[in-house]
Amino acid sequence: MTDYHAKRQEYYVPLPVWITNKFVKPMLAHEKDTALVHALANVAIFAPTAACLLLAARPSHVLGALYVAALYALFLQRFMLAMHYAAHRPPLQAPANASNTTKLVVAAFNEAPTTLLCAFFGLPPCCYRMHHVAMHHGGANSPAPWRDLSSTATLPRRGARGAAAFVWYWLRSFAALAASLPLWAMRRRGIADTVKTVCGIVAYFGTYFALRNVNAVAANYLIPVPFLISSLALAFGNWSQHVLLHLADDGTARTEPHAVAYDCLVCADNARTFNDGYHAVHHEEPTCHWSEMPLRYAQRCEAWIAHLEYVRDHGSADGAPPPPHSRREPCARLAFEGLGFFDIGVLCLLGEYGERTMAKHFVDACDPSEREHDSAWCATELRRRLRPAVTKSTMRH
Repeated sequence: MTDYHAKRQEYYVPLPVWITNKFVKPMLAHEKDTALVHALANVAIFAPTAACLLLAARPSHVLGALYVAALYALFLQRFMLAMHYAAHRPPLQAPANASNTTKLVVAAFNEAPTTLLCAFFGLPPCCYRMHHVAMHHGGANSPAPWRDLSSTATLPRRGARGAAAFVWYWLRSFAALAASLPLWAMRRRGIADTVKTVCGIVAYFGTYFALRNVNAVAANYLIPVPFLISSLALAFGNWSQHVLLHLADDGTARTEPHAVAYDCLVCADNARTFNDGYHAVHHEEPTCHWSEMPLRYAQRCEAWIAHLEYVRDHGSADGAPPPPHSRREPCARLAFEGLGFFDIGVLCLLGEYGERTMAKHFVDACDPSEREHDSAWCATELRRRLRPAVTKSTMRH
C-alpha cells in the first residue's frame, strides 16, 4: 500500500489556498483531485507563457531547444497522465444549482487538457480522447482490423527484432496519426466524431503555418518538434505497457485486462503519474479513480488468495470464492516492484539479460513472499508473453 499513501509529486506549485478553498474544492468530483487540478494549472500557466515569450523573442534555435527541453523535462510525464485521467474522469463537477457561467467555466476546464493544453505537447486537439478512450480502451489491444490501431499484439517485441518492430510501430500507429485516426473514426464512430477529429488536426497544423508568419524558427519548436517527440514518447509508452501479452492456446491475441497489461508497484513514477503503474487495474476498471488503484490491486490479490486457498483445501473450485477475473481460461497476473513501464520496455529489448532483471523484480500476486521462488517461472513466462500473436487470416494459411 506504499503507493496508496505516497506523497503526490505531480505538481510543483499548488494554487493559492484561498483559490483552492473557495473555487476548487467545492467543484471537485473527487476529494483527491486537487493534485490533478494543481498539475493542470501549473501547465496552463507555464506552457502558454513560455510559448508566447519564444514567439516574441528573436528567432533562435538555442531558445527553441531550451523551451522544448524545459517544457518536456518539467511537465511531459506529469501532464500526459493528468490529461489521461481527466479524460477518463473529469476532475471538476459543477453543483446542480450553479450558474450557467460556473457550469461553462467547469466544462472549459475539464475540456482544456484534450483540446488546448495538449497542443503544447505535440498532440492535435480533440484527438487524445478519441485515440485513447474510444479506440485503445474500446479495442483492448486487439489486432483485429479497425479495432485498436495501436495494438502491439502481432509484432515481435523481444531483442533486436523488437527494436526494429518498434520503429515501424511508432511510424504506423502514432506518427501517422493525422491520417489513420480520422479513418478509424469514420469506420467506428460516425461522421460527427470524424469531423471533430479532422477539425482538431487541421487547426493544429494550420496554426503552425500561421505562426511561421510571426516567427518561423519558434513555430518549428512549438508544433512539429513537440509532435515528433510526443509521438515517439507515447508510442514507446503504449508499447511498453502492452509488451507482455498472454496469448490464447492457439496463439491468437486475447483482450482481457490481465492478458494485455501488467502492473508496476512501488516505483518512483507512480508518485508523478497518478499511480499509472497500475495499468492492468486501469484496463480492468477504466473509471476507477487514480488514487484508489493501489487499493484495487490489493483487493484483487486478496480475492486470488481466497480462491486458491479454497481450491487447495477442498481439492476443487466448486463453491470457491470467485477469482478477480473469470472470462476464458485464467491468466497469471504479472506485476513488478521497483520498475516502471519504460524500464520494462527497454529490458524487453535486451533479451535474456532483460528477462533475468525483470524476474528479480517480479511480484507474485497470490503470495508476494514467493517472489524469489517464482523468478525462474517468471523468466520463462516473460519469454512466452513476448511471442507475436497470430491472426485468424494467418491461421487459415
